[in-house]
Amino acid sequence: MYDNGRNVIWFTDARTNSIGKLDANNSSSNNTSSSKVELINIPTPKAGPMGIVMSPDRKTIWFAEITGDKVASLDIASNKVTEYPTGENTGPTFLTFDNKGILWVTMSYSHNILRIEPWALVPNRTSFGMSYIMLPVHDTFSPFGISIIGESSATSVGAKQRIFFSDHGSSRVVSSLGGDINSNPFQQSSSYVSYWTSPSQVYPTTLPGQIAKDKMQRNIYFPEHGGNRIAKINVESGEMTEYDIPTGPLSTTIFIALSDDGKKVWFTEWASNKVSYLDTTIPIPFNMKIDGNYNNNNASNSPITLEANESKTLEALLNLDKNASALTSPTASVLSLSEVEIAVIGMSDSGLRGITYTATPQRINMQQYPVNKSQITLSVEEDQARSGQYTAMIL
Repeated sequence: MYDNGRNVIWFTDARTNSIGKLDANNSSSNNTSSSKVELINIPTPKAGPMGIVMSPDRKTIWFAEITGDKVASLDIASNKVTEYPTGENTGPTFLTFDNKGILWVTMSYSHNILRIEPWALVPNRTSFGMSYIMLPVHDTFSPFGISIIGESSATSVGAKQRIFFSDHGSSRVVSSLGGDINSNPFQQSSSYVSYWTSPSQVYPTTLPGQIAKDKMQRNIYFPEHGGNRIAKINVESGEMTEYDIPTGPLSTTIFIALSDDGKKVWFTEWASNKVSYLDTTIPIPFNMKIDGNYNNNNASNSPITLEANESKTLEALLNLDKNASALTSPTASVLSLSEVEIAVIGMSDSGLRGITYTATPQRINMQQYPVNKSQITLSVEEDQARSGQYTAMIL
């Protein structure tokens, strides 16, 4: 985490059980860089420090101890560390502040999110200033990365925020749907949405990791640890784009960061000993739109409702952007548009069992036919599908 005001990089170091401080200021007279690393010990042994964030007043560093089952603060002026227990086997992982100074923490082991009022905390005491938020009983999750999108000012009239967190136990990112996030935004299944990633080729689930947002708060990015991809979700439209990582089949990418200008998404590849980046300035060279007139029902923005033994047809409209920089970039030679495949995937807590689809055609040569469409028919098999809300992706 970069501290712009002090020109310092703060980081967690699980190996030495400490918080690291890299001073990037120039201290010599000949304009050569002289950097100094300072390690500040964490009182709890083998605490497993993970996420790290700065307080809104920029006086304190907060971090999560995934194996120590604590959230802790580091006073920057004194280097004093104060710890607050979160409960046995809770596994606090990543954390972030909202615009009211509330600290939100993902609890990977206890399957909930912790809401903390820092001013009400009591050192070495659990529960004071803390409350726990869970999904409805039928929906289990293992929250990992977390980010809050919304107004930056706590005094903004009608300010709304949305919480996004990754579910490292499955293949999705979960988001509240707006409104007051302090009134348990996940208490009903209708108050949140799950963005499901496409299936992994080598692992049962894609295991989404840390979440980062761009400065304009238009997109969030996250790595898929099990899917070996970097994914982007447009906050307004909900559209997800996934990018395969060249190193495979599993480069083990969990952590992610955006450059200040938002043009590069940097990430680590633990299994391949690499640091890599995704160039966000290169767009996907074709557009796809789903025609929402399901059997002429004129419900372009409404969910598709399917009953047993019923089928509905929609159209995927594809249009090649011949002016896209992706077609003229140095990497264009590895981009094949001769077989763009149409597929439907979808998941929920019960999977997609009992729901089938056909696509006609299923493969399209975009180089030969730059404007094309595919008819997709969804069907439900009686007594096979479980009732509920599913999310489908066309890719």
